Amino acid sequence: MGATVLLWVFLAIITPGVLGELERKHEGQCKFLPKYPFAKPKILSDQSEFAVGTTWEYECLPGYFKRSFFTTCLETSKWSDAQKYCKRE
Repeated sequence: MGATVLLWVFLAIITPGVLGELERKHEGQCKFLPKYPFAKPKILSDQSEFAVGTTWEYECLPGYFKRSFFTTCLETSKWSDAQKYCKRE
């Protein structure tokens, strides 16, 4: 019985710290490059995670104004908005 109690105490104290560390490891990263119906990445990537501050260049598809723009991985783990770029001709 004493070993069971010690194991329970160990898990109750240590596990939240370990799980919290694993969660923090993924903070500050954006997942896959965003897909837009009006643009495509200038350079393709098969990466699944990007660090905060990473910028990626996109080019507008034919039929849209503006040639290219950048999107940035923000501290919120979201890519910056690109809806204002590549207006329909």
